[in-house]
Amino acid sequence: MKKVNEAINNNQDYNNQKKIKEEISKLENKLSNLIDLQLEGSISKEILNQKNQEISNKIKEYEQQLKDTDNIELNRKQKLKQIDKISNTGVRIDI
Repeated sequence: MKKVNEAINNNQDYNNQKKIKEEISKLENKLSNLIDLQLEGSISKEILNQKNQEISNKIKEYEQQLKDTDNIELNRKQKLKQIDKISNTGVRIDI
């Protein structure tokens, strides 16, 4: 049972979530910097709009990855509860 818990509670998903959140933060900072550059007149509104679209699309991709990871984690926790419930009832499952 301990090995099952370890496998299910793997920190890999947490690390992936952390990396994705960091990437989103970096992209949001880039977007903010682009707005500042446009306000200063360093880049045109067309370039700002183009880059805004690119960055926004990438942020949406990362947000979807976060959602997917959250769903996987929820599914794991549900399976762990089922395994724990079965192990506590003494029911034997042959695989």
